[in-house]
Amino acid sequence: MTDRSALVYRFFLYRALVAEGFVYPIITIYALAQGLTFAAVGLATGVFFLGILIGEIPTGYLGDRIGRRNSLILGAVLLSITHIGFAFAETLVAFVGLYAFWGIAATFRSGSADAWLYDILSDIEADAEEKASRDRMSEAYTHIRGRATGAFYVSAATTALVGGLLYEIQPSLPFLAAAVTTALAALVVATLPEPSVTQERESFSPAKARKALQVIVTDRRIGTFVLLSALILAVPETIEIFVQPVMLRWESVQRRLDRCIQGL
Repeated sequence: MTDRSALVYRFFLYRALVAEGFVYPIITIYALAQGLTFAAVGLATGVFFLGILIGEIPTGYLGDRIGRRNSLILGAVLLSITHIGFAFAETLVAFVGLYAFWGIAATFRSGSADAWLYDILSDIEADAEEKASRDRMSEAYTHIRGRATGAFYVSAATTALVGGLLYEIQPSLPFLAAAVTTALAALVVATLPEPSVTQERESFSPAKARKALQVIVTDRRIGTFVLLSALILAVPETIEIFVQPVMLRWESVQRRLDRCIQGL
C-alpha cells in the first residue's frame, strides 16, 4: 500500500467515525422524554443552525490559522464533548446551549476536511509535471471525496440502527457511543500530516472574511441562491423533527390494532 493509500484509508476512517449516526434516530424523542415540548425542540434545532451560520466564517478563519488537520481534531473533540453533554442534559437551557455548541463544533469540519484532502493530494502530486499533476490531482480528489462521502453515509446508516438498539437499553448510550467515535476520529486525524500549502498560503484575514461576507450580502444572485438553498434544506430538517415521535405513535396505534384483532 502506497503512502497515499495509507493516508486515504485513514481519511475514510475519519469520515466514518465522525458520522454521529448513533443519535440521529433518537435525539428528538430523547429531548421529549426529558420534558421538552415540540416548540422547545424546534427552538433548540433552530439554535443549532444559527450556530452553524454564526460559526462558519470565524471557524474558517481559525482553521486557516491553526491548520486543516488541527481544525479537524478540534472539531472532533468539541463534537465528543457535545454528545457527552447531551447524555446528561435535562433542561431546555441545557439543550439549547448544547445545540448551539454542536452547530459551532460542526463548522470546524465543514470545509476543512475537503480542504485537507485537496491540499494533501496537491502535495503528493507536486513533483509531477504541472498540468498533468493538476489533472491527476483533480480526478483523484473527486474520486476519493466521493468514496469518503459514501463511507460517511454507510457509517451513519449503520450506527443509526445501533443507536436505536442502544436507546432501548439506556437512553444516554447513543450519545456516549457518538462521543467515543468522534474522540477516536480526533485520534485518527492526529496521525495525518498537515499539508504544506497550509503553512505557505497567505492567511484568510478578518478583513478578507468581511469582504467575502459583503459580497454574499450585496450580490443579488448569490443572496437568492443562499436563500433558496436554505429554504430547500429547511423542509427536510423541519420534517425530521416530527418523524421520530410520529413513528412511535404509529407503533402504539399498530399495537392497539393488533390487540383488537386478537380479541375478535
